[in-house]
Amino acid sequence: MIRALFICLSLATFTGCGDDDDADGDADADSDADADSDADGDGDGDSDADSDCDAAQSPAWDGPGCEPATARQIVDAADLPDTTTGDAIAGIGDWVLANERVRFYIDDIANQNLIAPTGGTLIDILPAGQEVDHFGQLSSIFFLEQDNFLYYDEIEAGTDGTTAFVIARGTVRGGPQGDFTDRLAVETRYELRACETALSIWTDVENLTGDAIGGGLGTVTTDVILWGPRGMKPFCAGAQGQGYECPGFDPANPLGSVGSFPYIGAAATFAGPFSLALVSLNQGGIVFGVNDDQVSAVGESDGLGGVLSGGATRTYGRAVLVATGRNDVASASDLAFAGQARCGGDAIGSVCVTLDLPGELPFAAGDPRNGTVLFYRGASGDDPHARSGRTPMTHAVVDADGTARVVLPEGSYYYEVTGPGGAVAQGGPVEVVAGVDGGCSAAATGELGLVSIDLTEAGGGPIAGRVVFKGVRDTPDPSFGPIEGASPAANVALVGPDGLVELTLPVGSYRVYATHGIEWSLGEEDLEIDEAGAELTFQLEPLVDTTGMLSADMHVHSVLSWDSSLPLTDRVLAYVAEGVDVVVATEHDVVGDYAPTVLSMGVDDVVVTIPGLESTSAVTTETFPHTIGHHNAWPLVPDPDAPRDGAPPDEGITVDELYTRLRAAGAEVVQLNHGRASTVGSVWLGWLDACGFDPAQPVASFPDCDLGAWDVMEVMNGSSVPGNLADRNDWFAFLSQLPFIPGTANSDSHKLVLEEAGYPRTYVAMDEDLGAFEPAAFDEAVRAGRMIGTNGPFVRVTASGPEDAVIAGPGGVLEVGTDDHVTLLLVVQSVPWIPVEEVVVYANGEVVANLDDELDDGAVVRFDGAIDLGTFPNDTWIVVEAGTPWPAEGEDPPASPEPLAFIAPDVVPHAFTNPIFVTVDGDEDFDPPGL
Repeated sequence: MIRALFICLSLATFTGCGDDDDADGDADADSDADADSDADGDGDGDSDADSDCDAAQSPAWDGPGCEPATARQIVDAADLPDTTTGDAIAGIGDWVLANERVRFYIDDIANQNLIAPTGGTLIDILPAGQEVDHFGQLSSIFFLEQDNFLYYDEIEAGTDGTTAFVIARGTVRGGPQGDFTDRLAVETRYELRACETALSIWTDVENLTGDAIGGGLGTVTTDVILWGPRGMKPFCAGAQGQGYECPGFDPANPLGSVGSFPYIGAAATFAGPFSLALVSLNQGGIVFGVNDDQVSAVGESDGLGGVLSGGATRTYGRAVLVATGRNDVASASDLAFAGQARCGGDAIGSVCVTLDLPGELPFAAGDPRNGTVLFYRGASGDDPHARSGRTPMTHAVVDADGTARVVLPEGSYYYEVTGPGGAVAQGGPVEVVAGVDGGCSAAATGELGLVSIDLTEAGGGPIAGRVVFKGVRDTPDPSFGPIEGASPAANVALVGPDGLVELTLPVGSYRVYATHGIEWSLGEEDLEIDEAGAELTFQLEPLVDTTGMLSADMHVHSVLSWDSSLPLTDRVLAYVAEGVDVVVATEHDVVGDYAPTVLSMGVDDVVVTIPGLESTSAVTTETFPHTIGHHNAWPLVPDPDAPRDGAPPDEGITVDELYTRLRAAGAEVVQLNHGRASTVGSVWLGWLDACGFDPAQPVASFPDCDLGAWDVMEVMNGSSVPGNLADRNDWFAFLSQLPFIPGTANSDSHKLVLEEAGYPRTYVAMDEDLGAFEPAAFDEAVRAGRMIGTNGPFVRVTASGPEDAVIAGPGGVLEVGTDDHVTLLLVVQSVPWIPVEEVVVYANGEVVANLDDELDDGAVVRFDGAIDLGTFPNDTWIVVEAGTPWPAEGEDPPASPEPLAFIAPDVVPHAFTNPIFVTVDGDEDFDPPGL
């Protein structure tokens, strides 16, 4: 009965064979709504699927006759997805289920990917004709416990005449219930039929013992779906006040925020079109669980609090429905609602809203930036649109004519329209009648204007850059597109090397900023725009002298990472726009390479890239109850035929073993990323948090932390002042106790806004000629610490002894006697729109000079002079910081100053130098002073 129900939901509903006018894959509400609660047609009112339910199919395939689906292990690169344009990670040795319409990839048992300890999990989905994989991963846990992963030991593929399948077998292991090895056997079967774009997944958990197992959270199989906080964003339908605002998920407390949903949907933010929905196959289509914008944990609810009797088997079935109509949730939810209606769920109809747009669509048809419509059941009380009380059901992108038609269960609905530039209008109620295509309601979001921007270098030609729009007076900030998507996004747009960009936004009053990075002047203009549009011209000029230094960002993400959906062209252009010279691709568990994109864009004269990866563990080790954090490694050579493009596996191992694997893969530099960072259950993003390091204690007290195994470490990551302050305190502790570990500053950028490219960045002392750039020389300079880190101020510093000819810069050693004075030659620069409130000199972690009263706020050069530090009785390291004073422990961080707060929100100006080492014992070897 259960597997027959899948035939009802999948074969009959989601896709089909034959000819049909509805060739785009969207559900046909006229035929979909013919189903009643007697889904199997046998008159008994139940949902036992049979051939009658099959016969209700709505064919949507306009291609050639369907060949049988296939399942096989990949031995030929022709079976692989394109791993250079999306976050696909499958490689030779993995498994593929395929038909004319879609390919589903399952990783091999030996391959650890993303959040699973073994293979046998769904990792990539590619509709026919598409090259970009948007999907993260689907793996499963048991007893709703994060540690209770399903470990697979064997895998096979085959067909049974009508269905192709991949079967993974193994056991449940770990968790507070005890070791389930040899107690709970697991079999997961992935099934695909001809013509369909729906993958069915069946998991059987069998109790091999004679004793009942359960209690507590019960015998529940749950899928952990890795969306990525900026990739495919889940839509939580049917939950009050939610939609895209899904309840938070904490794997350590999975029942803390739960709900039941008719489906879990998600859509791509670019490329495609692609969307998907997940529905239950043996619980009336309803899935139960928790969601946030990074991870969903949803599955069955019947086993909550239950037990699995000795010798018994528990089965959970679900379907992943793939739609290629548009990049919106509605394309997939149409299929989900129609399938549930055919098999005993609520009867359905359709409803339509047309957005009245003045003029032509600003973007290509189907682009969410043209307009979207959210459909929801109204909130009780006086305001049916109240966000806290409404119940979102689906979300649609308008078609070429500005229309959004969706399938919904019968009933009354309201809607919210978001037009180009972010203007919002609300309407309703509209009635959905079973079996009826409802008429269209008209919606208008107001007048629009077109602004054309021309960006040039003063006295020169066009330059790339970034423009930011802020609403003034009663005009809100515009929203050009999804914050996770391509440019323009939110209130920001990139300007290409031709210096030109055009943007459509609601009429109103704005302040517009134009920037080419922290070395350049800032353009600022007020804009009054009406239907006639407007033109703006900005001329920018370089102000900060960075001669002899290359700027670099060594922690960068794009669509190649599971948690970013930023296209490669936008990723590269963002760095060209900010004037960053060197970019290291550090994608999560994938060897990334931006060089082909740089060449195709013709910007290789202004930016160079180095391939690398960010090793991102998600499975605990035997030594530690938490994961081992994040670590960057470069350079690495991508292997497009290998899983993860050749990234070495990194789950369930120690940091020491990880570094051995990374160096064996060719890495010349290994960087500890954000040693202090957030946690999600047992997944700890910062290694120093995970291993329990305390900078107030001797490093020898933490032998399991592998302190100093990395070549360099992030002292600044993004804009978090508390996080960066904690990283700096750790770094100071290392400088006083360990051989030199240089510090870097990186953006960890995943998208265009709120994680701006190059905020912060690292300046590396080396030849400025990018045409002669040598990665090996760059890596050597990084390992030697010839660097400063900054998100604004630029610092040059050297130290000299009694003879002026004896000098040392960051990373260098100055040899003096105990009676010799040490003098710093210091120059601090900053553009006028980035303040510098203090310059502080540290010696072995103690403040020995503060120049806050000696700074020239009206000039680019804020300080230029010599500082006599006196004598040092012992070997001493010297670090200079400049910017806004950082808070003491427990104090709130300072606010980002305007206008920097508009250009790079939450960024607080700060720069640091790597240390200059002063030795006083006649030996050039530095002796760390200790705590």
